Amino acid sequence: MKVYLDSSAIIYAFEFKDSNSRKILDLIIRGEIEAHITQKVIKETKTFFVRNRGEKAWAAVRTILTRHFKLIKETSYSIEKYRGMIKDKDLEHLAAFKDLNLDLLIAYDRDFKDISGYITPKNFLIKINKKFNNDFEF
Repeated sequence: MKVYLDSSAIIYAFEFKDSNSRKILDLIIRGEIEAHITQKVIKETKTFFVRNRGEKAWAAVRTILTRHFKLIKETSYSIEKYRGMIKDKDLEHLAAFKDLNLDLLIAYDRDFKDISGYITPKNFLIKINKKFNNDFEF
């Protein structure tokens, strides 16, 4: 299964060790899921970790992202055809997900709720019959 992960799921995976996002990250690291991200996801994740946890924490996160996620090149998608479907801040995520024909967009972001293929981390784990933490939607 090929999925796109929004920065929200990645941040929750590192910040909440018992979260469903963390369970998904573990599946990605084990190679059970093929995960894709854009440079924008990297930038958003970096901003969060540098601001809240420091450069060393970001370096550790960056290592995991570069080893276990496939980076989607900006030339692989076109945001203009999706303008108006979602807020501009999430437009790049939607375009990359749609144009690469990925199976699901995993995020914990209400802005994606009307997008076909969007799923929360908890619902993703339910969908693939993996254990999930009912205490967390993310």
